[in-house]
Amino acid sequence: MHTTITSEIVVAYSQCPRKAFLLLCTDEQGMPHEYMRMLEQQKLLNQINYIQALNAHNQTSFEEQSHSVTDLTQEEDNVLIKAMLKAEGLEAYCDVLTQVESSSSLGGSSYEPTIVVGTHSLSKEQELELVFTGFVLGQMQKKLPVAGHIVRIGGQVDELKLEPHYNVLKRFLDPLREWLRAAPSDPPPVILNRHCPSCQFRALCTEKAETKDDLSLLDRVTPKVMQRYHKKGIFTVTQLSYTFKPRRSRKPTKKATTPHKLELQALAVRTNKIYIQELPVLSRQW
Repeated sequence: MHTTITSEIVVAYSQCPRKAFLLLCTDEQGMPHEYMRMLEQQKLLNQINYIQALNAHNQTSFEEQSHSVTDLTQEEDNVLIKAMLKAEGLEAYCDVLTQVESSSSLGGSSYEPTIVVGTHSLSKEQELELVFTGFVLGQMQKKLPVAGHIVRIGGQVDELKLEPHYNVLKRFLDPLREWLRAAPSDPPPVILNRHCPSCQFRALCTEKAETKDDLSLLDRVTPKVMQRYHKKGIFTVTQLSYTFKPRRSRKPTKKATTPHKLELQALAVRTNKIYIQELPVLSRQW
């Protein structure tokens, strides 16, 4: 069980509250997916290349070991690398901290965060990690950084304006802080989603969902859809399968797509059969 909120836990909450709960409030470790291990290896290689480029540009040699930064006012360097930031029960790792001069009339200087990733493109989770790092940094220096940077594979550096994202971060931090104060006895319910295949808890959650015959086993089921069925007293795939009623065919319309019917999908799961929702329309040319 963790006593601090890390960037990994914040990102996990944005993907799945249950994942964040398991990381923060239990000793579960799960089994990391091979794809995530590969991304971590690419990230480390990209980090080495980026720090070497910084060394060459600044004609210096930065300390290679990660270290905890507790008081930024005592730091004399304009660039800090591999910094572990801690403030008010929050903890974030930052690959590079860069000192910038304030553009306001008050003057002074502060630091901006830079993180290194192992992908060619940026994801919402990576941006959230940078925002959280900037927030922890802001608590330490009593001034939220305006911008941060993300280094992609190949050394491409993207700037992200952080100020518009701090309110979004608050939506994730508030419930996590509540869990730190008093963790609930039961974790959030299992809701399988598109993130599950790469999650370290995929086997644990899938087994639980299958045991409960949970509605999230079905494709395209969202929490809102599940809540709608729960209000009708439908909690399992088997229950939902009995609600499917074939409708009389109507005259063909100009619609190019056929709406997805969860009830029919549930029936297919229960009976282990393949159903055709509508017969295809074949055009004949004479």
